[in-house]
This record gives sequence, C-alpha cells and structure tokens, in this order.
Amino acid sequence: GQRPRAIAVGAAILAAAIPLLVTFTSNTSDLTGKTIVAFDEGYLDWEKPVFDSYGEYSAGVCGMLPTFVASLGGQLVRSPELAEQDLAAADVLLLIHPVKPWPEDRSARVWRFVRSGGSLLVVGAPRVNEGGFESAFDEVLAPSRLRIRFDTAISRTGHWEHSKQVMAHPATTGVGDRRNRYGMVTGSSIEAPWPARPMLVGRFGWSDP
Repeated sequence: GQRPRAIAVGAAILAAAIPLLVTFTSNTSDLTGKTIVAFDEGYLDWEKPVFDSYGEYSAGVCGMLPTFVASLGGQLVRSPELAEQDLAAADVLLLIHPVKPWPEDRSARVWRFVRSGGSLLVVGAPRVNEGGFESAFDEVLAPSRLRIRFDTAISRTGHWEHSKQVMAHPATTGVGDRRNRYGMVTGSSIEAPWPARPMLVGRFGWSDP
C-alpha cells in the first residue's frame, strides 16, 4: 500500500540527508567556562616562539597552548603536582607524554578525578628513553587497560590522507580524512580492549612488530 511505500521513501531520504547534515554542520569549538589543567612536567617544553629566532626547535612545543585555549573561551592552568585542589577545578586533565617517576599517590589522585566524572586526555607516543626521560604513559593508563604499543605506525600516504577511518564521535563530526585535519604523521598504535573504542582507525599503513 501507500503507507509502507511512503515509509520506505522517507527512510531513504533520511539516510541520504544524515551524511550531508554531518558534513556541513556549523558547529564551532567552544571552551567557554571550561578549565583545562595541564601537568607541568613531561616530554615537552613550554617555550614560546621568539621573533627572529629560527630552527626546528626555536618555536617551542606547547608554549602557545594556553593562548589557543583562551582563544576558544577556556582557561589552561599548569599544575606542578596535580594536587587535589588543582584537579577539583578541572574540567579536563591534560597529560602531555608523562615521564617517570610517576608516584602511586599521583596516579590515585588522577583516577579519583576520572572516576568522579572528569575527563582525561593523555598525549603519548612514540616511546622515549633518553636523557633522563622515560615514557610513563603505561603507568598512567594501567587502570584503563588501554596500552600504547611500543611500535611506530606509518601511513601509506604522507600524512594519513585517505588512510584512516573516522569513527562516529562528537569530536570527529564533519571532519573527514581528505586533509590532515588531525595533524597525524607518525606515532604508535593503541591497544584498546572493550569497552574502549577508537575515534580514528588506520586503514592503510604499516607498523613494526
């Protein structure tokens, strides 16, 4: 009859419209009222670019991150010890390639924050063990069962264009794989047992054992 046919046509139109709505979404990044607490230590530096200074390491690594967060309406606070009072004010805790030593009491504070509803973003890989730095993300992530593998993942294309699958997630809405919107070059693969799920999946690439 007419009703089943109308339902089928409506479902087909909806199926065709959803990708367009996702692709052309007008959502913008907004951190208004949000506080990001970043651990002050790690395999990083907080240097800012200096005028008339050139070279690969002259621009620093994370020095402009507070300015970027502020441009989106948020606030980034650097914490030297991840004390309880610092975590209490945080919406997101940012750990940029943590290195040893990583004390048990600090880990306990971090995971109390997560289990109480806080968000944790760990930036890691590739693994380092040089100049007094040794990657400690295994210790940080141990309670989650996530593991950053000791490998190097390399795309078949220069910057993973057309070589990754973008999974359904609010952070990936409207972002495809035609350009290197995620800033990926080389890194490590991640072991993510259930119930964890990835946001990006490498489709065409290689990784050493």
